[in-house]
Amino acid sequence: MNWCHKIMLIVFGWMPWAEEKTTRIGARDCATKTDESQMQSKVCLDQYKTGLNERLITIEQDNNNSTVSDSWTNVQQAIKESAKASAGVNTCNKQKRTANDTISELSNRQKDLRLQIQNTDNEERKIKLRNERNRVLHTIRKTILEQRNEELEKKVQKINEANSDNAMFKAVKLLNQKHYENPSVEDSSGKLVINPNQTLEIVADFFKEKFQNKDLASIASFQGIPRKLNKPFTSEEVRKSLESLKNNRAPGGDEISGELLKYGTPLLHKSIANILNRVFEEHETININSGELIAIPKPGKPKGPPKNLRPITLLNTIRKALSIITLHRIRPNIEEYLSHSQSGFRPERSTSDVAWTHKWLAAKAKKEDVEIKITGIDMSAAFDTIDRQILLDIIERIVEEDELRIIRFLLSDTVINTRINGATKERPFVSNIGTPQGDSLSPVLFSVYLENALKEVRTILPRPTNKLEKTLPTEIAYADDVDFVGLNFVDTEEVQNTLHKYNLLVNIDKTEFTTLSRAGTEYKNTKKVGTLIGDEEDVERRKRLSNAALTKLLNVWIKGDKIKRKTKLKLYRSLVKSILVYNCGTWALTKSEEEKLNAFHRKQLRKVLNIKYPVKITNSSLYNKCEEHPLSIYILENRWRLFGHILRRNIEIPANKSMNSYFATHGKKFRGRPLTTLPVVLNKDLSRLQENTLQLTTREDLEHLRCIAQNRQQWRELSTRIRKAAEAPPSDD
Repeated sequence: MNWCHKIMLIVFGWMPWAEEKTTRIGARDCATKTDESQMQSKVCLDQYKTGLNERLITIEQDNNNSTVSDSWTNVQQAIKESAKASAGVNTCNKQKRTANDTISELSNRQKDLRLQIQNTDNEERKIKLRNERNRVLHTIRKTILEQRNEELEKKVQKINEANSDNAMFKAVKLLNQKHYENPSVEDSSGKLVINPNQTLEIVADFFKEKFQNKDLASIASFQGIPRKLNKPFTSEEVRKSLESLKNNRAPGGDEISGELLKYGTPLLHKSIANILNRVFEEHETININSGELIAIPKPGKPKGPPKNLRPITLLNTIRKALSIITLHRIRPNIEEYLSHSQSGFRPERSTSDVAWTHKWLAAKAKKEDVEIKITGIDMSAAFDTIDRQILLDIIERIVEEDELRIIRFLLSDTVINTRINGATKERPFVSNIGTPQGDSLSPVLFSVYLENALKEVRTILPRPTNKLEKTLPTEIAYADDVDFVGLNFVDTEEVQNTLHKYNLLVNIDKTEFTTLSRAGTEYKNTKKVGTLIGDEEDVERRKRLSNAALTKLLNVWIKGDKIKRKTKLKLYRSLVKSILVYNCGTWALTKSEEEKLNAFHRKQLRKVLNIKYPVKITNSSLYNKCEEHPLSIYILENRWRLFGHILRRNIEIPANKSMNSYFATHGKKFRGRPLTTLPVVLNKDLSRLQENTLQLTTREDLEHLRCIAQNRQQWRELSTRIRKAAEAPPSDD
């Protein structure tokens, strides 16, 4: 590696403390954590299962008179002991930077200088302190540069030798990991605080005020007399829920990761099911509702004010499993209750539905002389403001008694403990408001809560009277992002007053008023679920974001002689290309825009393969070498896959209503060549087919395509024909 490349590693985030996961914010000492990477070994996994079974059998024999809480504690202990006995513990240092005394001393010195700079008002002294701190930082960088090259080579080799995708991505994450220090906060006088205990007090007090409402009572864990569940938990339910947990997720306060439960035995599933059943049968709680709060600085926000910190809560894994079981049980009832306008956290719905809807509404405004008004409501910390008692009252009308009891239990005794590196004390507090984020159930509960509030909002909004308004989707929602569509903007004050009854706060400053029209251009930069309404604008934004992601992996691309091509391409598709083509199925691009995008894609591929001037390679050779196709073909495939998916959904969802509205003429059509919009591009795709009778110009054409889409095999065949027609060279005729 040459000197230039070494400098680049420093510039793009290679810092001395960017080491193991345990050095991140709020991480615990490695010596107490199981080395779960060893679980990939079959021998280690078998040892873990055998040891766990033996311990669980002993617990069963000794648990005749144990309380539920004691039984759960014993099971937790058995899991931890079995894991440590088979896999051992991490041997990494808690603070890797302290391994080098010079760096440790210099780091402490620059911290002290930073504090002096922040807290002095003398400008002359400030300049001297800054100069001294810059000299210290330069010395740190120089020392880092001297000691990191050998470690960099080892980590790159580790990526290349990884036998599984999971291990490879984990190694890349480690290679490019950033260092997150404790959050920088200010005290009441505006002075910067770096003492861990003082930081803990300020952060904990801020979030306690946010997550604890003194006017609301805490939810009791149980109601009524102790009794068995009508439908007790089964070992099979527990097994399926544990298997669905994602790997490589940080554990909660119990320090039991999802892997340790997922790799468990049938006896573990049985033990967990029995304990959960006893909880409701005996009305004795167990500690699974606590959470570890980590405060992360919000990007682009100034450091200091606690309001610029984003709370991340790490929940206990067993709570996540119980949430999955509950969600599986209540899903049919929830789906029946929610309106068609809600696309968030629902099966077979996604942000693509919302983006597709807005693109067709924009196409309608470009086709006819009409103006469509969209009022976008932005809610402040919506998940954290839910009144739990109101939520339970709503849920009671929807789900069965068992599920209501489980949800009540999950909403009770939620204790949050703020985690700060270096703090020698704890500041736990009880949260009695909001749905604890971090499991799969909480977003669905929020959707139910919001749906009930929106039902009341709909009663105060004026009903559509115009023929055009009656065909438009009046509401488009994704989680807490709600758009009201019509020919006039909605009275946000009335909406705000109604939502306030449910403790939901509308951020008036962030409420968007968007007008879709042929002449207007401002709407093109309006962002909906991460996608700009204007296709050209969205493509340019995606290019910038993907380039940033490509740059973050510079350590991988420049090591072309060390990392296999197949590995680098796999990383590119997962970490860069996925950003570039987000919601690309909703794009309507001209031929020249597609060519520019294809050229941009090829430029990224050449960077990945480290192909630079004067080396030349043809486009076809580049695609073959990377096992890729022109990006325009990829976009076409996604467009027709998404089109078919939406056509198979309920006719009342906003995406389908917007398509129906497009083909219902309500205003004077503009003369001349149609502008490039999504329906125009779809029709152009069909026109490429030879001996073709299909088109997309009328409502009848749309219904014909809807019939074809119901048969997935026919739709795949149609999509394949369209792709082959697009790939075929132009004829000489």
